Amino acid sequence: PPSQSSNVINLRRLNGLRLIVLAAEILVVWLAMTRWMLLLPVWPLAALFIAVFAASLLTAIRLHLARDISDPELFAQFTVEVLAFTALLYLSGGASNPFAPFYLLPLVLTAMALPGAYAWAMIALTVLSYSLLTRFYVPLPEVHAGHGDYSGAGLHDLGMWTGFVFSALLIGGFAVRMGRSVRERDRRIAELHEQRLQQELDDRGEPGLG
Repeated sequence: PPSQSSNVINLRRLNGLRLIVLAAEILVVWLAMTRWMLLLPVWPLAALFIAVFAASLLTAIRLHLARDISDPELFAQFTVEVLAFTALLYLSGGASNPFAPFYLLPLVLTAMALPGAYAWAMIALTVLSYSLLTRFYVPLPEVHAGHGDYSGAGLHDLGMWTGFVFSALLIGGFAVRMGRSVRERDRRIAELHEQRLQQELDDRGEPGLG
């Protein structure tokens, strides 16, 4: 069915997006430790990155199977993204992390890919996660002007700008591709409807649509 095939396409794109975000997160952590000299919990972060990469491999194997993707399964994949991102923020400053607005990414994608009930569930999950991170997190060390020529405020502003631009690019790219998939699905549905109508007319011995 078209709705199920759309879920397969969206999950494939989500898995590619997951790898892009993972690479960006590793790059940011590397810059934070080498350029800005931030003391981050290296081993917990490494374990988290390995777990996300393993989830991506498992998803790729799942996509290789000749079975459809249900709405609950696609929503579970979005949930994995939120939980992994929450763990990352917990280890790197909580809600004060300049990349916290990334929570909008899985929220927007869920709203575009799934029925409304799932979007409301994602809203609840992201709001709860963000709220918990205002109280429970590993604080980031202070950044002084001598570290990478950035003050703490300047580094935070740079992170906010980078996070916004990266989120905008990912959401925009995913939305364009998803819109193309929806239009293609609607076109196929219209073609199937026209073929079915033509077949009914042929069975009745009536003149064709052309």
